[in-house]
Amino acid sequence: MWHRNPVIRKPETDYDLAASHRSAANKALIEGLRSRVFKHYTDYPKLREAPWDYNDELPLGPAERKALISNYDLLSRGRPLASLRDEILASARNGLCAFCGRNDVSTIDHFLPKEKFPEYSILIDNLIAACPRCNQKKRDGVGVPGRRYIYPSTSPLACSPLLTCIVTVEDGTPYFDFEGSSSLDPEVRQCVEFHLDTLELRDSFSIGALNELLEKIDLFRELFEIGGTAELLVQLNRCKSSIVKNFGVSFWKVAVYEGLINCAEFTQDPVSATTCLV
Repeated sequence: MWHRNPVIRKPETDYDLAASHRSAANKALIEGLRSRVFKHYTDYPKLREAPWDYNDELPLGPAERKALISNYDLLSRGRPLASLRDEILASARNGLCAFCGRNDVSTIDHFLPKEKFPEYSILIDNLIAACPRCNQKKRDGVGVPGRRYIYPSTSPLACSPLLTCIVTVEDGTPYFDFEGSSSLDPEVRQCVEFHLDTLELRDSFSIGALNELLEKIDLFRELFEIGGTAELLVQLNRCKSSIVKNFGVSFWKVAVYEGLINCAEFTQDPVSATTCLV
């Protein structure tokens, strides 16, 4: 979740290739916009952080907007920019959606919607491998001041944990509640909360957390019988470290194990805490 592998391509080359495969009229429009599009593209890192504040929008007429948006059609299988689509999908870390980290990728999302920002319809930084569920829920939204989607990082080592999972136990049933980490800057935490709410990830993560526990509960109970809480904590930390290594610190399962580690009811008696899972 929120991690992806970098894709090394020259956006100028993709843009020029798209222009060369358009009709004469569209080719002229696209080539005529080239210098302005790439001047605008230099502001992309700032724009994706606050798209609602950006006042220097690229002025485009209806024909120009349509020409730029329809460049995206060239990413379809068998079309001139199919390799761009393939590389974007391949950039998904462990094949998982960069927005949720739960589902396999099969679609490409425009982080800034192409209908609102047609100049970015085929430019690499704006194309994110996503699952159909997140792509559909995100749609054309960009957020509002202080509340936006989290842009998937290509530098996992630079990331901080974004999620906290609070694990509680009631009548032998563990419950998993996800929220933005309290260690985050308040503005970033608001964005994480917006991301969770808009993409409806809290329930999705809770289901995933329960499934993760179901897969390992027999091992956890066995280790507890052998070495008590200390042995169980060793294994929980081992699981957490493995996930950090393979998925990064902001992956949702890291928060799950941190939550289990911090849940005394679970670590002191995993059998009673999970009787519903028997």
